[in-house]
Amino acid sequence: MAGGVDGRYAALVATPFERIGGDRLRAVLEDFYDRVFADPMIGFLFQGSDRARLIDKEWELAATMLGGEVRYTGRPMRQAHARAPILGGHFERRQKLLRDTLDSHGVPSDVTETWLRHNEKLRPQVTADAGSGCDHERSDQRLRDEARRLPIASGTSAPSELDASRPPSPRGGENLLKIGRFPG
Repeated sequence: MAGGVDGRYAALVATPFERIGGDRLRAVLEDFYDRVFADPMIGFLFQGSDRARLIDKEWELAATMLGGEVRYTGRPMRQAHARAPILGGHFERRQKLLRDTLDSHGVPSDVTETWLRHNEKLRPQVTADAGSGCDHERSDQRLRDEARRLPIASGTSAPSELDASRPPSPRGGENLLKIGRFPG
């Protein structure tokens, strides 16, 4: 092919970073951290964190790992994650959210797998916990079910069938569940 490069050949010689591009990588990470901060399973670990700084440092780390000519300027992994007791299930949930985000942005599967494998190699520096055996699909379905069922999670009023099934409370707040007690 005169004067140009065949698209298949370009994909073979381009780094994963070049295939994604810096702007797209940042968009992926912004979406990812929106999901992480909002996630009921791991979002609490990020309370008080500077989202913009996290995105910047994650961008540097990911860009470097994906073959970009970028220097990571963040703290070493052990030091950066020492403040929180991160368990294996937390790490796995983060990986699941990252995979979902990469998929939703159409990141090529080989780049996704490279990124996730690299994160797995960092696991011992982030957590000493081996893992949870968490069934992410079941967990996601449970969260969706709970969001539909609970007014606090969904931001809507309580379903009317719950209103009728609970006796009035002597102190008001008829539809509130008490921790450790079931209605009925």
